[in-house]
Amino acid sequence: MNNEQHDVTLAAVMRFRAALNQSTDVETFRLIDYSINQGTCHLMRDKATKILMGYVIWANVIEETWQRYVEQDITPIYRHEWQEGEIGMVLGAAINPVYKLNLLENLPEFFYEKRFIYKKRRKTHQLSKVLKKYAGYKGALRV
Repeated sequence: MNNEQHDVTLAAVMRFRAALNQSTDVETFRLIDYSINQGTCHLMRDKATKILMGYVIWANVIEETWQRYVEQDITPIYRHEWQEGEIGMVLGAAINPVYKLNLLENLPEFFYEKRFIYKKRRKTHQLSKVLKKYAGYKGALRV
């Protein structure tokens, strides 16, 4: 991805977060920026209008990096950690609740693989399970 594409994608994600009233601290910005650079940011757009409905960011980490995150809440620090393993460590997601019915059809199949996991309140969860439940959820999805 060239610099212009990166900047356009980053601006779209930041506008989307602002529209959902989600704050963006320095660490969240870093995770989004690194994800875009590494190609581990998926934007979900409405097929007809091309409006951004949501995004998911992740890193492909090794077990050691995942355990450090679970136990110490330390996300990947170095850029090389983003592509060194088979664990799809979901670092963030945001979905506009208006588009919740379109969510599942706009996600690539690979997100339903068991390797995609995330942490919430010190517990680990499979992303595929929350995605399947999401269709009935009332608010914005936050992972």
